[in-house]
Amino acid sequence: MNSEKYSGRVNPATEVSNRARALMPRLLAITALSLAANTSVDMPIHNKLPDTKLPSSVSVPHYTNSLWSGYVTRNIHDFKAVEGRIAVPEVDCKIPGSAASFWVGYTYGNTVEQTGFTAECSSPVQLKKGPKDKSMGVVENSSRVFRSTPKYYAWWMMFGAGGVGVESLKIMPGNIVDYKVAYKGVGKYTMSFSDLTTNQHYSTTKTCKPSMIGVSKGQPVMSSCDPKTVEWVIERPGASPLADFGTVGLFQNSATTSTGKTYPMSHFEVTNDPTSKFFFGINMQHDVQLDKVSNPTANGNFNATWLAAGTLGE
Repeated sequence: MNSEKYSGRVNPATEVSNRARALMPRLLAITALSLAANTSVDMPIHNKLPDTKLPSSVSVPHYTNSLWSGYVTRNIHDFKAVEGRIAVPEVDCKIPGSAASFWVGYTYGNTVEQTGFTAECSSPVQLKKGPKDKSMGVVENSSRVFRSTPKYYAWWMMFGAGGVGVESLKIMPGNIVDYKVAYKGVGKYTMSFSDLTTNQHYSTTKTCKPSMIGVSKGQPVMSSCDPKTVEWVIERPGASPLADFGTVGLFQNSATTSTGKTYPMSHFEVTNDPTSKFFFGINMQHDVQLDKVSNPTANGNFNATWLAAGTLGE
């Protein structure tokens, strides 16, 4: 399948430096998983999942930042894969220029190997005054009306290659999509994206080559291609305002450990494996929380709820 470099306003290739800066402090703790690889996980009928929580005695460390929310787990051993599934939310483009990305991948300090999709609200176009459309945001300014149209696109990202859009996949609200990144050893990663509603699939394998991604104290900062941290994330790409995605369920979130066993994300939280650490991110800008994530269920499912758009920038 054909792929193209991003041409839109939100360009993952230019976001990499933002991601690296935001991820540098992620040195918090996580925990390990223990359900068999063939454990079944119920798929929710609706976008929103039941608010089923783990025992209240479970305390999950968190990291507050201005770009992302979601869950992260880090192990002293390599992860072989990370995977998630989501019903694509219908974005309300009431804030023109806003965007929301949903992805899984390997990210820690100076490494980025990810795949997912972005819902992006275009810059406003002046229209004649009219009623609000459910799928398009309308902004009134005196007698003028501006409308923003959402665009959905799949992508993958890696240091060295930047962000690459997958134009062959046509993402639509309500579609069930599955995304996965697998570590193949010696710096090789396979990024896979499947639209289970339309039976469209995309997969590419790339080699992460250490490259200079910045300068710190006069010294070059190199990418590390580290496979020890995996994430399930909701992000405002390019530090754009966060698009209103309502409440969405992210489910069948799992990770495959170095032993080859696949476990639900939540297992990292409830065990006491000293080799692993687990935490969640809170997206907070200027003391305003932009979205929130629920506690994960035993099957590794969780909800994400939009709260506010925030403003352009960190």
